[in-house]
Amino acid sequence: MESPTPYSYHIFLFPFRWYKKDSKYKIPSIKEMEIFEEELKQIGWKSSDYVKFESSQDYNEYQYFYPFVRDVLYDFGDSNEHLIRHLTQEIKKDSKYIIHINKKLVKENKLKDKYELEITSIDLNFYSTGVGILSFHLKNEKYDEKKDVLAINQFGRRIYPSFLGNTGIEFTRERELAQRIEINTSLKSTNDDNITKKYSDLKNYSNILLDECVISDNINCFLQKPHGKFKILSLLDDRMFTISWMGADNELMGNLAKYDTDTYGFEENDFWSKYIFVDVNEQTIWNKKMRKQMLEKQTYARWVEYKSTNPKDSKSLPSPTLYGISRYSFVALSSLYFDMPLVHTKTIYYKMIELSLVQRASVINFSWVISDISKELNKKEDFNKDEIKNRIEHLYRNYIRFINKMYFREITAQEQGIELYDMLQNIMKIEGQVKDLDNEINELHQFGTMIV
Repeated sequence: MESPTPYSYHIFLFPFRWYKKDSKYKIPSIKEMEIFEEELKQIGWKSSDYVKFESSQDYNEYQYFYPFVRDVLYDFGDSNEHLIRHLTQEIKKDSKYIIHINKKLVKENKLKDKYELEITSIDLNFYSTGVGILSFHLKNEKYDEKKDVLAINQFGRRIYPSFLGNTGIEFTRERELAQRIEINTSLKSTNDDNITKKYSDLKNYSNILLDECVISDNINCFLQKPHGKFKILSLLDDRMFTISWMGADNELMGNLAKYDTDTYGFEENDFWSKYIFVDVNEQTIWNKKMRKQMLEKQTYARWVEYKSTNPKDSKSLPSPTLYGISRYSFVALSSLYFDMPLVHTKTIYYKMIELSLVQRASVINFSWVISDISKELNKKEDFNKDEIKNRIEHLYRNYIRFINKMYFREITAQEQGIELYDMLQNIMKIEGQVKDLDNEINELHQFGTMIV
């Protein structure tokens, strides 16, 4: 029986910081947002204002969120106070995201030597807080084994090595980094050869001490033209955030949903643990008690005993669905023949996660700007008072706007959406980070008001 849906669906999201190279403010003005957009259009991006529904899914997604939240989720042009700009790439059917795996990993773990995923879209949102999110939306219609889905998530998300060995980058590729990644679209054919050159030996990667970690050309080519006016920096680490839905067989879903002695099967399941925490070869939690506690805390199991009705014979069918959340992943698992969780993951949950990432990235960016201003103050006593005061006021105004327009305690009236959003906020520790930032901003602003 042929599956009506892909075996799995993957979205990799890259949060980044952007600012004009000659700007001292680091939080962009409306004019700088317009200049950045024009540069992006020169490398193949197209504007995509949200002016009409293309499908019932568009309508359902739009209605899911409170009206005051939509301004930061959708690009309404000038009417949403320039909070967000949304751009898209032209994608044809033969566009591929190809992940090549190191030969040693292929042999030891019985993986494929490469994974070819169909690109359904490549999107770019950038925001008035000086952050942006580049996202790759990918469909897997070839690989149906669990280990292959895990490999796609693990090796498809990394943009530079997180560690190096005596053999340089080869050591990393034998463990956690793809041998290389190719992205082929109608306009671009890219690879990450610059990573190999930069991290090939000690003489090269020691230069990182004087500069930021090198981001893969697969990312850079979508975000800046050669000798452009803007600086692009990774805001989190070497990993893109991973969203993944997988269609599971009845045996796996039955094992995960099994309830025995106050414990569901997913709380002790090796695959579910690897899926949430984006592991392939080994667990990253070698403590059964700790793993059980974390899986219980980071699994949304409202639908673990759900049963759907077969429209052909009206019989009830077990259709459990599980969602898992970590600081760097959101994963969903349901029956291969029950596609509603896939639809929700691609639409409303994607938007929910993107908003949470924008909040987290904006907080980090604001902290970065505060640090820059503090360095300027500590560097010399005869600093330019008017300039520092203007920078503090500019930062403070944008922070207030962020609190009022981008940071929300609740984004939907739907019960499941409220619960999932709360989980995302708690696991990403966003509320605590916003409180800490509030104290830093207010102290700096108070200092700014005393400058005469």
